[in-house]
Amino acid sequence: MTKTSSIQVLSAGAVEGVIAQLAKQFAFETGHAVKLVFGTVGEIYDRLRTESADVVIMSAPAIDEAIDQGRVIATSRIHIARTGIGVLVRTGEPMRYIATPDSLAETLISSTTVAYPDPEKGSTAGRHVATILGQLGIADVMRAKSIMCANGFETCKAVAEGKAKLGIAMISEIMSMKKVELVGPLPKSLQLVTTYTIGVATKTNAVDAAREFVKFVTGADGKIFTDAGLNCK
Repeated sequence: MTKTSSIQVLSAGAVEGVIAQLAKQFAFETGHAVKLVFGTVGEIYDRLRTESADVVIMSAPAIDEAIDQGRVIATSRIHIARTGIGVLVRTGEPMRYIATPDSLAETLISSTTVAYPDPEKGSTAGRHVATILGQLGIADVMRAKSIMCANGFETCKAVAEGKAKLGIAMISEIMSMKKVELVGPLPKSLQLVTTYTIGVATKTNAVDAAREFVKFVTGADGKIFTDAGLNCK
């Protein structure tokens, strides 16, 4: 009988939908138990420093930094998917024109409330939103109407529940949430495409099962990723 193990996966929330689905399939097919912990890249990075983990999924730069610090096995590093940032509205609400920087700025200014992930919590999308608000010259006017959320999924939830008229989050997070619709990606000149990378934690106590999980995720049908708003590898 094959020995089964229990592994803990620390993962960025932008890939939560697809990783949760694949983890369930992996557990069913292998018998290994999988505990999933999701958060912003900043939160996952901090948890990796203080908690035990077997597999880690973060943005590529964060994984590389973790490798440099001896927390992720360098040879296990594999890109799994990438996604951009988009604008969302509650299902049924009018779509807005956001194809250019000026139209995006006008849309944001005209909205009564705009939700996005709190940059202080280490969100990749949140930090980028803060940057582009400055680039557009609307940071001050947006301050009063901005709703800071814990992460992308909470951002989508705020829009779905009508607490915010508009939201900005990773496209993969928008695509996985019910009762919201993707208006479109940020204008090309303002877009940030983030590559998410998987790796085995250096201090894993279940290295074989961890590597098996990495292989399972990276070998999955690409349609699972594209359906979730992610571009494969």
